Amino acid sequence: MVLKKNSLEIQLNTSNAEAFQKRFWRWFDAFLVMKYVHFARENYYPDVEVTVGARWLMGKLGLSNGDETARGMLEKLRKL
Repeated sequence: MVLKKNSLEIQLNTSNAEAFQKRFWRWFDAFLVMKYVHFARENYYPDVEVTVGARWLMGKLGLSNGDETARGMLEKLRKL
């Protein structure tokens, strides 16, 4: 609800997509990202080990053969 309200307010007060993006990311800062991550984890997504989540994501992106180490996955994701 808050995102929708603020997104609409930003849209009504910007004249193009570039200005919208700049203003949106100024509002949706690191604090709000962390707030969203915690809310999503508590309400929608289960806790999983980082390596399990990374392996799942890399599989979805077609970047993994499934037997990489945590360090190998980290390096691939950093390059991405």
